[in-house]
Amino acid sequence: MARLKPIAVSGAAAVVAAAAGIAIAVATAGAPRLPSTPVPPVPSHPEVQLMAWSWQKELAFYDPPSPLPAEPPGTLMRIQHLAPNVPVPASAVAWRILYYSTGVGGGETVDSGVLVAPSRRAPPGGWPLITYAHATTGIADFCAPSRYSDLQWITDLRGFLDAGDAVVATDYQGLGGPGVHPYLVGTSEGHAVLDAARAAREMPGLSISNRVVAVGFSQGGQAVLFAGQMARAYAPGLDLLGVVAMSAGVAIPAIVHSLSTSANLNGFFVTIAYAWSHVYPGLPITSLLRPAAMALLGNVYTQCEIGIGNAYAKLPPSEVEQPGLDSNPEWNRALEQNDPGHAPTPAPILLIAGKQDLLIPYRLDEQFAEMLCAREHDRVDLRLYPAANHYTATVVSRSAVLSWVAKRFAGKSGPPGCTGVPAPPGGVVPNV
Repeated sequence: MARLKPIAVSGAAAVVAAAAGIAIAVATAGAPRLPSTPVPPVPSHPEVQLMAWSWQKELAFYDPPSPLPAEPPGTLMRIQHLAPNVPVPASAVAWRILYYSTGVGGGETVDSGVLVAPSRRAPPGGWPLITYAHATTGIADFCAPSRYSDLQWITDLRGFLDAGDAVVATDYQGLGGPGVHPYLVGTSEGHAVLDAARAAREMPGLSISNRVVAVGFSQGGQAVLFAGQMARAYAPGLDLLGVVAMSAGVAIPAIVHSLSTSANLNGFFVTIAYAWSHVYPGLPITSLLRPAAMALLGNVYTQCEIGIGNAYAKLPPSEVEQPGLDSNPEWNRALEQNDPGHAPTPAPILLIAGKQDLLIPYRLDEQFAEMLCAREHDRVDLRLYPAANHYTATVVSRSAVLSWVAKRFAGKSGPPGCTGVPAPPGGVVPNV
């Protein structure tokens, strides 16, 4: 089990942290003040650093030591209470976390996120855990959701806490932590989601189970679908019981190709181009963006999602994307690599989509579900909401999602095969 290693702080910072509900330890035995409860076995590792919050240390939290000590992915490195102006749900405790993960090329990286748990005594075996993946926020470090002044970016956080679940929410690689965020690179996102869950289990003084459900929205939908494919091989110590993908980034080639249909979508394409040019050596940024788009590139690393979108909406799509990308083998290879669903997911999948979604048309979700089911290795529950769009689908589906997750944690595997998925022409959707 992890031990807590306090970081020296000023007296004022210590008062702030104590008011937030954590004792600043003066010896290595110190730990967050939570009810004593048995802690499930977790890998041992060096002491976790406790950094007391202060405005001066607001950004220092995200800076890992250099050189970076070698530790296994999922190792918890550092914790910190949220800023005092961040509302934490009643009867809950929350921290920022910094943890080890696996980068795009397989190397060691450090990711950040948020961990929220009920403040009451944990049940035997620890709190069931939601590992949450957020929607697109941007690519710059200050777009990391763990830096936000609220927790509303975690879909239905209150509902999960009331159900008796802890929630860990990653920022992904390069958002908050060092490096460029590999936006929509599925393996990086999947690693971040799974390693956040492993790191949450190492929180000193907190009892968290290895029973996990992955929940993601939009970009996060793609992230949890990759996490579902990777979990058994990459994080075998986690018992992944289900995957919930809402308004998910499925059919990545089709989605990316559709971005050239509207100036309002230019920002998404440019963000992908910038990120992928840092991931794939065969895709230099000038091979992806035209000169007019290159001239505005500073917006990508100085603005978040809305600012990027506004800056690039001034250009017609014909001035953004380099012509001939459809025949660029490196580009098409990257699109296919980041398209989820090409490997089995042992855990059941819940797909949520709104029929009024203009960003990711619901037919892509139907086709994605049909593909999974036709391969006869995935269990899929597809739920479409006629009046919902990309964003409101998460609202209208809340009760259904909470019920579905509760059944997974209750040990119910759900029906075999596929539910709500259109049968292929002339046939029946096969069961697993």
